[in-house]
Amino acid sequence: MFEPPTDPLARWSPPASAKPNSAPHANVVAPHTTTVTFNVLSLTSVRSGKILALADVEIVIDGVALLVSGLQMRASSHETRVDVPTHRMPNGEWKPSVSLPEELMTAIAEAVVTAGVNAGLLKRVMPLPKA
Repeated sequence: MFEPPTDPLARWSPPASAKPNSAPHANVVAPHTTTVTFNVLSLTSVRSGKILALADVEIVIDGVALLVSGLQMRASSHETRVDVPTHRMPNGEWKPSVSLPEELMTAIAEAVVTAGVNAGLLKRVMPLPKA
């Protein structure tokens, strides 16, 4: 049985023998659809290596606000993309810090790129007409 730590600053870790996804969780029945909105709160030019800017986005799911900090906007002559923040694992491997549904990530990426254009970090290029 799960017992929360008495110290509010203490962190709980599953026992080493625990299987993935076996950590205690609440049984929540989710509806088939839910309302999700988001706002690009900030876009900071960093121009560090391949990263052009970092964005902070607030995602509101059924009235519950989540903050995703450090979305990475990358731009080259071939593409512009927005990636979720990453962290380095003890073995040196880079992993995404958050997983978002593709539909939501696509919409967020479009909003971040638009913010980059509005901030003067990017130029919108019109697609070439098809021959």
